[in-house]
Amino acid sequence: MNQQLAKPLLTTLAVALAALAAAPIVAKTDHLVAQAPKAEHKVFLPLTANRSYGPTDLGQWQLAVVNNRDGNNEIYRLMADGSKLTRLITTPADERLPRWSPSGKSISFYSSRFGGGRYLLDVATNKESSLVSPVIKPTILELDAEPVWLGANDTLVYFCHTSMLCTRKADGSETREAYVVPRFDASGTPTQTKLVNTVISPDAKYFTYVVMNDDPNWPNEKRYALYLSNAKGEALTAVVPPTGTANLDFAWSPTGQKLAFVQGANMIVLDVGSGVSKTVATFKSQRLGILAWSPDENSLWAGYNDGVSISSATLMCKIALNAAPPTEPNCVGAGGVASVSPDGQWVAYIVANRFDTEIINGVSMSVGRLWVMRSDGSDKRQINITGSNLFVSWNPNPLTNGTKR
Repeated sequence: MNQQLAKPLLTTLAVALAALAAAPIVAKTDHLVAQAPKAEHKVFLPLTANRSYGPTDLGQWQLAVVNNRDGNNEIYRLMADGSKLTRLITTPADERLPRWSPSGKSISFYSSRFGGGRYLLDVATNKESSLVSPVIKPTILELDAEPVWLGANDTLVYFCHTSMLCTRKADGSETREAYVVPRFDASGTPTQTKLVNTVISPDAKYFTYVVMNDDPNWPNEKRYALYLSNAKGEALTAVVPPTGTANLDFAWSPTGQKLAFVQGANMIVLDVGSGVSKTVATFKSQRLGILAWSPDENSLWAGYNDGVSISSATLMCKIALNAAPPTEPNCVGAGGVASVSPDGQWVAYIVANRFDTEIINGVSMSVGRLWVMRSDGSDKRQINITGSNLFVSWNPNPLTNGTKR
């Protein structure tokens, strides 16, 4: 997600909000949204498609985390049981948003160096390469959009120049395709000043856009709308209409076939192909966000704050999407950033507690602690790493006797 969307984003919610409790789900309602635009892009196998895993232990999985233990945000690798912590990058800049390639050989990440850019890291050699030219950069909004890994051959899709989408193969060869930059005003037509976020779907067939408008009833307040287009930036569709919502968060499913989004106090899932959306949960408070999808796309992890209870972090609630009728979410404890293991058996998450502090570079700072648990909420364990953890992602490949599957 774009760092500019501080208010609606859940990562900010996890640190800033202080009250947590779960509310019951009300009956599900089905409704139609405008037909999703037809994709005009190659179809790739999603990252976790056609993968099967047996029972796995934490010692078989690698994590990439962003941690500030050495004074600035850097990327570290460790086993999910907390062993073998290794710093992967050493620069005076801030590094964020590490994403493993399907093979686990590379990690894409964002760095603030040279005004900000996207980079690629070879995990075995620690060799870095820039994905964009420091002279001809994409726009800030395009640069903020995370690259997407496709298929099993480490193909990467990302914005490489203004209005240009690049597809990079593992051998370094690259193809480019132009797209149309949509423009918006309060009614959804031409001006770009309100566009604040662009996200590529996991299969690179769609773009989602967040548009910010002034709230007509509350000075200095904003409302957010959500749009969807094909991979050329054409056939624009309003998912959350221009009138918008005071809080908006969204997340693509692993295959890119579903889009979950928050509108007010409602959690809604859109089937992109059919254009049918379903309200899968309604909470008492609008302090709600999406943490992660399960790999099988049958459940969502949400972060929830009821605005009444006093606590130090946001509750993590698991919502079953195939329940009929919907069941109450399974809220298993605090956590504001989460990532589900590729086999769906484990959840890594970060708990931000304003009363939990450390001295970092001579300054007392609140920190985010890294935890791991089973996906049913059991077997919780804290991974003891000094410093504050801000982000976590899983290597798609477990280890077996020291060898990746």
